[in-house]
Amino acid sequence: MWKDIPATLQPIAFSVGPVSIYWYGIFFLLGALSSLFFLKGLFLGKNAVDEWKKEEFFDLVLFVSGGALLGAHLGYIMLYG
Repeated sequence: MWKDIPATLQPIAFSVGPVSIYWYGIFFLLGALSSLFFLKGLFLGKNAVDEWKKEEFFDLVLFVSGGALLGAHLGYIMLYG
């Protein structure tokens, strides 16, 4: 059952004219936005764990987004070869 899932999934979620939107791009965007809001509340909110400067916070977000991009690309390679 599980081994057949990659064969039945289509990499393109939808197309609008010549532009195709891929599933991994959608999930990358969702992951980046959800991590941004979670980390912003955790580190810059009223009940922050530690005092962070905005520059440090956005550096962290940059690294998290880079990791999400790398993970999304590796997932694409593993599923679609």
